[in-house]
Amino acid sequence: MKLSPMAFENVVERLLVACGVHDVTRTPPTNDAGVDVRGVLVIEELMWVRVAVQVKRYSGNVSRPDIQKLRDSLSHGEVGWFFTTGGYSEGARVEAQAKDRQPISLISGLEVADLLIKYSVAIDDSEQVLQVEEA
Repeated sequence: MKLSPMAFENVVERLLVACGVHDVTRTPPTNDAGVDVRGVLVIEELMWVRVAVQVKRYSGNVSRPDIQKLRDSLSHGEVGWFFTTGGYSEGARVEAQAKDRQPISLISGLEVADLLIKYSVAIDDSEQVLQVEEA
C-alpha cells in the first residue's frame, strides 16, 4: 500500500510540529521552488531556527539536483531538511554536506519511521500505511 505525496506531506507536517517546529506552513503546491513546508524550530526558548523542508515520496534515491534545488530555495539564515520515503544517492549525500555551502539534513524513509514512533505521530486510516525502503 502506498502513501500519496500529499498524504506524506501531511505526515511530515505533523511530525515537524511534534518535534517542536512552530508556525508550520505549507507552500503552494505548484511553483514551490523546492520547498514544501516552512517553520521555526524553537530550542528551549533560547534559539529560533527557520527551516525549509522538502518532502518527496520516492521509491528510489533522491539525487544531487534535488538537494541543490532545496539549497537554492533557502532564505538567508534558513536551514534545509529533506524528507523522503526512499534513500539518497552518494551524490546527494556529498552535496548535502558540502563544506562551502549551507548543510542540508537528509532524513530517509527508515529515519522518518523511527521519528514517527519516537514522537508518537500516528498515520490515520485515510493516509494508509507508510512504506519505506532501505537505501
